[in-house]
Amino acid sequence: FVALSSPLLSVGLANLNAPNKADRDAWIRDLRPKLVAADSVGSRSLGLAHDQPLPSSLAPGTSGRMTIHLELGKPEDDQKKGEACRGEKSLRLAFEGAVAGKVVQSSPLRVKLQCRRSTQSFVYTFQDVDGSTQHAAAVLPQTDCGGHACPVLISLSGTSISARDSADSYKFKARGSEDYTFGVHGAWLIAPTRHGAHNWEGPGLATARGALRASVEVARRLAAQAPDLDAILVAGHSMGGHGA
Repeated sequence: FVALSSPLLSVGLANLNAPNKADRDAWIRDLRPKLVAADSVGSRSLGLAHDQPLPSSLAPGTSGRMTIHLELGKPEDDQKKGEACRGEKSLRLAFEGAVAGKVVQSSPLRVKLQCRRSTQSFVYTFQDVDGSTQHAAAVLPQTDCGGHACPVLISLSGTSISARDSADSYKFKARGSEDYTFGVHGAWLIAPTRHGAHNWEGPGLATARGALRASVEVARRLAAQAPDLDAILVAGHSMGGHGA
């Protein structure tokens, strides 16, 4: 089974123009993403979804972020069985807008996506309560939850620890095995992150809750066992221990 864990991608943009006597309007208006090139995933096309956010504007000397919606096309009928995603996939994006009525375009930006197995950690994005796009890492339950929704272990990280590293710290190696087993038996593992020393209070707490809510849609997209948001265990390290 191949799917995007989430469709949202946040990209930083900057308008380095400055007004001058010849052209006082240095705003970049009607700013929108444009697909330059993209890898395919088996018989599926990887690209921009049709439901993009409304075009935005950027004042001279300012920066901001744009959230882009990605899409993975449907497989061809004769290639549905045995489809697989391996290694790394990428797409190249540019941003097109208008300055004083003239069309301008940024240099292409390469975005890398990783193919992950169901036994590995993966990163998903979601819209937070403040409208920003945040991300979390997760590991799916490695055992069956008996036909019920699975409990959730949410792990709050310390400062500077990435979501992927936080999730991957939950692992063990069975006696005689050469490989680690990641995650938690019979439960979702979710490891959110947010910039800054917030001690997982205020905006940090809101982000952690947002990661939990978003996991329901992630499970649907991945055809995985659903998380039970009424059965949550909270753990944390350093700053995350304070939050827990």
